[in-house]
Amino acid sequence: MSNTGPLISAFQSDSFGLVKEMFQIVHLPRACLEELDEHGWMDKVWENREAIRIHDLTSDERAEVLEIAERISYRALDKEPVHHLGEAEVIVLAKREEFKDNLVLIDELAAREVALEEGLVISGFPGVLVRAVERGLINPEELRKRLKICQSLGTWYRSSFIEEVYRRVKGGGLWASKEPFMSQKRN
Repeated sequence: MSNTGPLISAFQSDSFGLVKEMFQIVHLPRACLEELDEHGWMDKVWENREAIRIHDLTSDERAEVLEIAERISYRALDKEPVHHLGEAEVIVLAKREEFKDNLVLIDELAAREVALEEGLVISGFPGVLVRAVERGLINPEELRKRLKICQSLGTWYRSSFIEEVYRRVKGGGLWASKEPFMSQKRN
């Protein structure tokens, strides 16, 4: 299950192949597909259509999306709930019984907080790369390179953040559930 930002990072850094290898299928709500289109990534979505499933929400779920978007906007710098509909749709979709154990990819901090409150297992794109290193699919230098590519293309990763991820992964200090980019459900 993914929000728009982690997929854009995967496309920017030519990492969607890793995402497919690790997860096989990526589930997206329609709002995220529309955001990907607005950002010019539909060619990559089309290229990878066998690994991407688009889901529409029910009318009951749509009502919940509005409430979740409000909760996100309350915590975010951007206080406009309409700007958080993609994240809210991901959170609501991830709560379906069929997806209850899926990893949810969300990079935006306020949305991550709400997702954790909803009992979801979350990660961001950097966490996906950490998992790829853990599985031997890439090395720490490749992780750093991919994050720097995203940064150079406009994704907001501080250089100090990239270097901390790299140092900890290279040193074998991989993350436990309390770490910032791979969080487990709250009980």
